[in-house]
Amino acid sequence: MKISIITACPSGVANSIIAAGLLDQAAKALGHEANVECHSSVVETQTLTEAQINESDVIVVAANAPVDTQRFVGKKVYQASISECTSDPKAFLADAIEKATELEQGVAVAATTDTSNSAKKIVLSQPALLA
Repeated sequence: MKISIITACPSGVANSIIAAGLLDQAAKALGHEANVECHSSVVETQTLTEAQINESDVIVVAANAPVDTQRFVGKKVYQASISECTSDPKAFLADAIEKATELEQGVAVAATTDTSNSAKKIVLSQPALLA
């Protein structure tokens, strides 16, 4: 079975990457072929291709952040909180495959552009010299 896995977390760092790895390993352990799309601020997101989505028997979304699901309309999809997959990823994935239902309507998520300078500035002050 071919599965596509999408993970996303507002913090974008550890949870999304850990969940992606756990679910990828669980898919392999269960004998499935998996493509993973991990939304993270640390690693570059490899967006699923249209071909990967079309070939997928099931789409599993483990996310605590909005995910664009319009591209999955007509596919069997299972959506859950990212925390649900971390304690027992194999059981979670098996359950997700069993409970996935055809997505009739997706949700569009607009790409956000952060125009502010996200770098933090550290200001060190020199202590006043005693006279």
